Amino acid sequence: MAFSPDGKSLASGSYDKTVRLWDVATGNELRRLEGHDARVLSVAFSPDGKSLASGSYDNTVRLWDFATGKELRRLEGHAASVLSVAFSPDGKSLASGSSDNTVRLWDVAAGKELRRLEGHAARGLSVAFSPDGKSLASGSSDNTVHLWDVATGKELRCLEGHAASVLSVAFSPDGKSLASGSDDNTVRLWDVATGKELRRLEGHATGVLSGGV
Repeated sequence: MAFSPDGKSLASGSYDKTVRLWDVATGNELRRLEGHDARVLSVAFSPDGKSLASGSYDNTVRLWDFATGKELRRLEGHAASVLSVAFSPDGKSLASGSSDNTVRLWDVAAGKELRRLEGHAARGLSVAFSPDGKSLASGSSDNTVHLWDVATGKELRCLEGHAASVLSVAFSPDGKSLASGSDDNTVRLWDVATGKELRRLEGHATGVLSGGV
């Protein structure tokens, strides 16, 4: 699920292959976005709230017009399901993590793949841009978090310490820290500049599916 930037709408992706848009104040369904051929695993609003991205088990990312519900374009290239999507802060780029073990960066306006980030040994479960848009974090089933340079696609560092899949990642508002939630039941906080683990948050009895600072 994802809230629109103004907080008035909510998007939800489902195993029924649809994305639904909801009015938060009334709970009414605004519109239904249909086109995916398999379950929808992730959704994200653009920073201006005018478009929405969805990743699916059908190996595609779809971009939708929020106002009309029409499909704007289809981003194809992943060889397996798209598990996570995230817009860059300026809305010009989109990141997608996939079961094909890659993270891909896309040009939103052109619908073209900008670059392919390879280095994970297993599927990419979560992606997040830094607040300045210069870095990207990706969490994977290989138990690691990778930090990437968005401009070049080069891996900046690999954050190791989790004992199971990293299910979620989120940057702090100032971009200096990163949080990661894992199937090892912990949340870990990392120093982005050095890659060092700052602290381990323990208490959950099962995997941590979402997290942030």
